Amino acid sequence: MQQDTEVVVSLLLMDSGADVFYIRGGNDAKRCLELRLEAQRIHRDGLAATLVASAQHRFGIDLRYVGIVRIDDSDPGPTVHVATAVNNLEHATTGREPLSRYQLTDLSHLTGNLPPQEVFAYALEYRAATVAAHSLQTDIDVAFEKSIAFLNDRACAEAGMRGWNQYQDDSRVGVISTAQALLCHSYARTGDPLVQGAAQTLADLQNPDGGWQVRRALVGAPSSVSITESTALCLTALKAAGRSAADPTVQKGLAWLESRQTEDGGWKTSASVEVAGVFPTAWATRVAVSFQRGECARRGAGWLRGTQNNDGGWGPVGQGRNTNDTESNSSPAYTAHAVLALIAQGVTVTDACIAKAGDYLRAAFDFTREEPWVPTSFTALIDADTHARLDFRHFATPWVLAALAEAGHDLSDRMLRDGTRSLLRMQTDRGAWRNGLTAPGDYPVWACHDALFALRNVSDVGARRMDALIETTYVQRERRVWEESFFRAISTGPSQPPQPRSSYLATAWMSLLTVAVALLILLQLGILEPPSGGSRLVQALKWLGAAVGAALAALAPPILVEEYKMRRQRRDAHPQGSDHQ
Repeated sequence: MQQDTEVVVSLLLMDSGADVFYIRGGNDAKRCLELRLEAQRIHRDGLAATLVASAQHRFGIDLRYVGIVRIDDSDPGPTVHVATAVNNLEHATTGREPLSRYQLTDLSHLTGNLPPQEVFAYALEYRAATVAAHSLQTDIDVAFEKSIAFLNDRACAEAGMRGWNQYQDDSRVGVISTAQALLCHSYARTGDPLVQGAAQTLADLQNPDGGWQVRRALVGAPSSVSITESTALCLTALKAAGRSAADPTVQKGLAWLESRQTEDGGWKTSASVEVAGVFPTAWATRVAVSFQRGECARRGAGWLRGTQNNDGGWGPVGQGRNTNDTESNSSPAYTAHAVLALIAQGVTVTDACIAKAGDYLRAAFDFTREEPWVPTSFTALIDADTHARLDFRHFATPWVLAALAEAGHDLSDRMLRDGTRSLLRMQTDRGAWRNGLTAPGDYPVWACHDALFALRNVSDVGARRMDALIETTYVQRERRVWEESFFRAISTGPSQPPQPRSSYLATAWMSLLTVAVALLILLQLGILEPPSGGSRLVQALKWLGAAVGAALAALAPPILVEEYKMRRQRRDAHPQGSDHQ
């Protein structure tokens, strides 16, 4: 292929505000709008700039370049299928053949010279990913602001304590709700003065044994017994408020948590529960990791590994500990908690158990539902004496999103991207969060906590990988097909470009090194005697003269050879002007 090759660019024209394509042609001759661009211009200015300028000049269309979808090798040159977005085509000048709008599902019924339908589908996905990359962070920031304002308006006080209660409907402070609201401020990174007041409230509400009770949300009779989940949440909140393992309150809490770990490495919700559970074990393991309790965390992670179900998920108590072992009790929420704990402990995202969990979560994903991952609830007896029970309600979608983000997924993955969009739609205008586990009008603190925890994880992933989707599968794929198809095509031909003048410098440098090494060897062997006689200045001049003479002798032949090669290349490339070289 010659250097002046024209590249055919097939424009996959998408509407910027809808999932439709603009296709050119009559009833039986459908095709994409095309441009022919000079390969060298693309090589010099870049495809995006060349394409946008050419589309404006040729058709009067203002395009937004999205990316390369596919490159077809063809004769005389490659055809590059490029995803582009356009706001409107009112002033487009595309000739006699009009542009018509088509949904993706309609393209398979069209006849003509069109790329396969999967090429168009990929273009839509690519556009959605780039839109998310530029807009999603703003939407997340707004969600944080609204949620924190909602929480701050409903903070309560009781007997000198400041905090929150679950449904924010009276003035009595709760333990878990206060810890969760404090963590919401941590995820939002507000530095709000309420944080330190809430941290002191948690310290004041610690039980004498070092754990924390559930103060409000019990079903049935009240109970003051310490439970694993409440203790783990309070320790996590205290750490977020700046309290270290040296803090007396934290020390007592950690000692209680470690004393409640079972022999096989798991944790029960309370002593009244018969078996260890995934939810308390996952929380306790993460706390152990955060406070560098290595052995405790390792055993907790080992328990979680051993309780993964065959389908890759986890249930409330894990495989082999169910009343009916023949059926999987996997749930997206418990699976997400297990994944978060294992990754926190250091299990790599390529580990088989994380990969299997990812497959399970992908299979459980359904974007058509308001909540893409089905929530679940679980009731546990926490006090056999009072028959008090705790109804755990697991808002699955945010926990799954957080787990996917920690497991290496980014916004090039539609599951994470669309799941995050679904979660954002669950926020009310006031800043609270609704979900399928609560009655209409009830907006518990735990729903807000779970949502903000997920958004913080997604946002942090975005900070690393969102901007223009750098290093995502889209850009990597684009770079690969571009280099393999286009640059290979325009770089091959009957002649090679002349050797740059910088080769003289390389030749001279290598020759000088050769002279220097040769002189040193001759001196060491005694074959060459150093110059003698006269002053030091005279001796130095003699050395310099000898070195210059040797260098010229070494440099002249290779330089003449290089000059001859370059003249011959220029003569071959331009035979008509060879007499003037």
